[in-house]
Amino acid sequence: MSVAVAVGPGFRHSLVLMEGGAVRAFGNNQNGQLGDGSTESWDYPMVVAGLTDVVKVTGGSMHSAALKRDGTVWVWGRNDYGNLGTGVADGASHPLPTPVPGMTDVVDIANGRDHILAANADGTVSAGGLDASGQPWG
Repeated sequence: MSVAVAVGPGFRHSLVLMEGGAVRAFGNNQNGQLGDGSTESWDYPMVVAGLTDVVKVTGGSMHSAALKRDGTVWVWGRNDYGNLGTGVADGASHPLPTPVPGMTDVVDIANGRDHILAANADGTVSAGGLDASGQPWG
């Protein structure tokens, strides 16, 4: 039996980090923020597809992020404001976790309403998403 070790609450959805680094998610899935490859909402925790060796999860406003032990950041869900870090904002659902290009050596992550922050091993901070308060990737 796998044991939950941390939670990452988002807006209308939640992420659960399991012992061993797997991730589960439940709640609203309108934009694929549960990461199970669909946009179907679930009232019970579903496995987030393809994620292993995760050390931290965080939920935002209809998007989700995970930090893997290797220092990479994986994101999925809503990208209306570019919060998935691809450099492009779009209105499509992104229901599967994908790595953020160029994000390596990350040691911590945090999610805001429509943005993500990453603390890098070199002491710098990267951010992406809604730039209402000066938080673009870079």
